[in-house]
Amino acid sequence: SSNSNVFKLIQVIGNLPFTSEIIIIWRSKASPPPLQDWQRFGNIRRKKTKISILIGNSTDDKIKMIAENCKSDNVLLLNNDVVLNNEELIFMHQVFKEFPERIVGFTPRLHHWDGEAKSWRYTSKASFKLSMIGTEAVMFAAKYSRIFYSVLPRKTLHYMNQFLHCQDILLNMLVSSITRAAPIKVGQRSRLSKAETANFTKEDLATKFQEKQSCINRFVEDLGEMPLVASQLRLDPVLYKDSVSAMRKKYKKMENFGDNNLS
Repeated sequence: SSNSNVFKLIQVIGNLPFTSEIIIIWRSKASPPPLQDWQRFGNIRRKKTKISILIGNSTDDKIKMIAENCKSDNVLLLNNDVVLNNEELIFMHQVFKEFPERIVGFTPRLHHWDGEAKSWRYTSKASFKLSMIGTEAVMFAAKYSRIFYSVLPRKTLHYMNQFLHCQDILLNMLVSSITRAAPIKVGQRSRLSKAETANFTKEDLATKFQEKQSCINRFVEDLGEMPLVASQLRLDPVLYKDSVSAMRKKYKKMENFGDNNLS
């Protein structure tokens, strides 16, 4: 449908000044719309923006597909169900330009040591701290997708392929092991889609959560260290939420774009 969220995303990112190419990873059993429909329904006005479609399935590794097909220096990775406006993406890009070696995004995650269980724990609960960014909507240097497969142990990649929902943990670990720094969260929003858990039962979610606990400990064992770095840094636009004239603010939409905008 021309009103589907993915076309709305294409319309937003396709007309951003920093977008040079859009790679659509198509995982549906149905055939994707032809390229001209993506241009038309996405309302892409920038002629320099190239669109390509990669046919895959639910078990395909998106980081590997980026490593093999992305020709740009940097990656803006978005899930098809996230709801973002152009100001949020422009601000994220501005922050990324200042910190090009870091992962920059919206959805914070945190690790901590469980002294009783003597193991590392993963959590997505709201907190003033973070050590990971979920890959629902992130920017990172494309080189990390290639380093991912040239540096990480084969046994680690083989294990991850059995639990692809743990890939964001491993990507954050890789980048932090290189930078020795935490990722950067932008904006106030931490939830980008109501559909994040809609397709899973409570039992499914509990299983996936437990698998993430196993993943983070297995990755630490394979890497020989816990490379994640905790941080309290969150970056917002200048005058964000300040009671000043809207005319003085550059990212006015970000202040009024919340959960009520989620589909």
